[in-house]
Amino acid sequence: MAVTSTAALQTCLTLVIPGVVRYRSLGTPPSTNQLVITRIPTTTILSSRPCGRALLALSLVAAVASLEASELVMADLNLGIESLPTAFDFTIRDGASTRSGSSEFDLGFGLGGRVVYAFSAPGASGAFFVGGGVALGAYRFENDGTYDVAMARALAGYAFSIDDQWTVEVSPWAGLGLGRMHIPGAGVSNDHDVDGQVVDYGVHLGVTYALSRSWLVGARVGWQVVEADLKGDGLEVELTQSGPSAFLGIVYRFGGAPPSIR
Repeated sequence: MAVTSTAALQTCLTLVIPGVVRYRSLGTPPSTNQLVITRIPTTTILSSRPCGRALLALSLVAAVASLEASELVMADLNLGIESLPTAFDFTIRDGASTRSGSSEFDLGFGLGGRVVYAFSAPGASGAFFVGGGVALGAYRFENDGTYDVAMARALAGYAFSIDDQWTVEVSPWAGLGLGRMHIPGAGVSNDHDVDGQVVDYGVHLGVTYALSRSWLVGARVGWQVVEADLKGDGLEVELTQSGPSAFLGIVYRFGGAPPSIR
């Protein structure tokens, strides 16, 4: 293989690409030399030349900096849509008989909002937070049956800021509200409407991604339990739902997130 590069270019290649190749000429002039390619250990190059040591120092600083998390600031308003568990167990009493079983709603979705605040110290990447929220849920089942709920929730959890854009959290919650169900007779019996108290609780694992200092998108997935005790038109209906739930929405962060503390 003929020499086509200058000695300066060979030296530059040796410095910039550690541990790859070094060109050693076997005669003169350079333009007609044959080359022998030998491998040079990366540690030899980095430790034997000033620029190599500088590159090593810069690499170490960059590696350490990349491991540092950002300061957590969490004063958020969340609004979005929820996917709700549809499977349920039921007990129906009409005064003369009692029927129990399991079934499933055709559809379960909701709209939810929450406000949370984290008690983070300056420079801290993680902190506990508390908050509250409201949720409206809607379920549909056969023969135009409907079940609607309105909930108020209290929550707490722990959040950790991975970097200036990503934050993860875990948040258990509990809620209390009201529910109303319309049970169609489907031409066999009269329609019935029942309403009453609803309790729900669960836990979510969530993540947010910052689009800017104040606007973020957030998603949460987890497990939810809903228990309802509904009465009306001579019926008593007990419902227990249990299953996966999810949230996807937009987040407004009051004050915006500060830059990372290094």
